[in-house]
Amino acid sequence: MDVGTQYVSTMENIEKGIADNISIPSGFELKRIDRNLDLNLYTNKDFLTNEISGFWGSLDRFFHKGVGYCTVSGDVIAGLGYTGYIAGDVYTIGIITNEQFRRIGLAEAAVRAILKEYSAMGVRPYWDCMEENIASYSLARKVGFKKRYEYSVYWFYF
Repeated sequence: MDVGTQYVSTMENIEKGIADNISIPSGFELKRIDRNLDLNLYTNKDFLTNEISGFWGSLDRFFHKGVGYCTVSGDVIAGLGYTGYIAGDVYTIGIITNEQFRRIGLAEAAVRAILKEYSAMGVRPYWDCMEENIASYSLARKVGFKKRYEYSVYWFYF
């Protein structure tokens, strides 16, 4: 058995997380993940489809209720931010960035775009991450989330 700690963060004022102009590094584009996104343009489309389907079961289910943005460079999806799950008016944010594109602001751009939509929808954003995921926790704080509590997670191996 292993034990870990999960941090849970929320926002009191979503407007603080919204930037008037979302900054994205040169050579990258921010694209909304919806039915209009042509995934066949990207050599690593499975990166996006597998991540979202892991939470939603299918892209169709995600398109119906989720919000997401991906960052792309040419024919490569560098990272994405998306609604991981929904409970009433609480919408989580999940992020993942390909290792070679980390620490240049791509995740922040996707998260700020998601927060802008969440604000327009009138929903409450929610962020959780493992204690050891320092990059995730730091990004949450940077865009305005505050840690509310933590809890233990247990893994059992069979």
